[in-house]
This record gives sequence, structure tokens and C-alpha cells, in this order.
Amino acid sequence: MAATVSTVRAARAGATASLTGFWGRATMRQVISEGWREMQGNEAVAPRFRNRNPRNLECLGLGIKDNGWQTTWPRRSYWHRLTVRKSQHYLTAVVESAAGEPVISASTGEWCIRRHLPSGQGVSAAQNLGCVLARRCLEAGLGYLSFRAVPWVYRSDTIQHFCKVMKESGMVLSEPRRVRVTKGREE
Repeated sequence: MAATVSTVRAARAGATASLTGFWGRATMRQVISEGWREMQGNEAVAPRFRNRNPRNLECLGLGIKDNGWQTTWPRRSYWHRLTVRKSQHYLTAVVESAAGEPVISASTGEWCIRRHLPSGQGVSAAQNLGCVLARRCLEAGLGYLSFRAVPWVYRSDTIQHFCKVMKESGMVLSEPRRVRVTKGREE
């Protein structure tokens, strides 16, 4: 392993010395075309690794979900929950984290959405709101959301069309199952 690391370092030093450009720097095209062949033997791995992405374990399905009490409604076992609220004039969709803090929200009361709609409620408003929220979620890196609505609310046309547009836009309205690791085994 030590011989591999020393040969890689020597190859890097030779590659950077031969690839210096006008200001003594290697250009990306020169590194890709000439220096890549010498660096393919790089198999050294850093002995310490620090994960700087706080959502990495959630994406892998290894993060801890708070189960909460068995009798609570809605259940608390989620990483991100989608909530749709209807008011007298507007529809509001909020993505909340497990701590209960709003992460992303969209409402037909927002001026940029409202000016394209004939009314703040209804099926067309729900479709547009679903498209806007799905885009915001995907831009933020959220592809999976937990969505649980009370059955009599879920049956309404506005919620049905909202969910349909969210799914068509690339969102998955259920979170992946959590992988439980116990002493070297995965369940």
C-alpha cells in the first residue's frame, strides 16, 4: 500500500510539472487528456472521514425515525411530512421536518402563484400548487415525502389532483422503509 501511495505521489508530481500552463497552472483539458492515465492507480483512502451532509443517512434509509406513541394521529415516524391545508380563500402545502419545523411551503396566496390563477381554491389551483411544490422539493433535494391525510379529506377532488400532479412531477409520496442494522447484519 505504501509503495502504491508513493508511486501515485510521484506520478502526480510528474503530471503537474509537465502540465503547467501559461501561469504555471494546469488547465482542466490538459489534466484530463494527459494526466489522467498516471492517476488511475490512486487507491489510497483517507483514514478519517467526516460526513458533512446531515441528510445522508435519511437518503440511505439508515436515519432514525421518531416512532412516537402508538395512539397518536398522525403518526410521527417520518423524516419529512407533507401537509395540505384548505382555508376559506387559499390552499397551502407545507413540508415539515421530523422536528415539526417547516422546510418548504407553497400557497396559492403567494403573489407569484396567485396572479396565474382564477381563484385560490379548486382543482386548477391544486394542480398548480402541486407542480410548484414538487419543483421546490426537487430543487431542495427532497424526493420522498410522507403524506397521510384523513380519509374524508383525501377523497376530495382537489387533494386527488394535487397528489396526482406531485407524482407526475417526480415526487414519491411515501418514504422508503428504514434499514435496521444490528451487529453487522441488515434486516
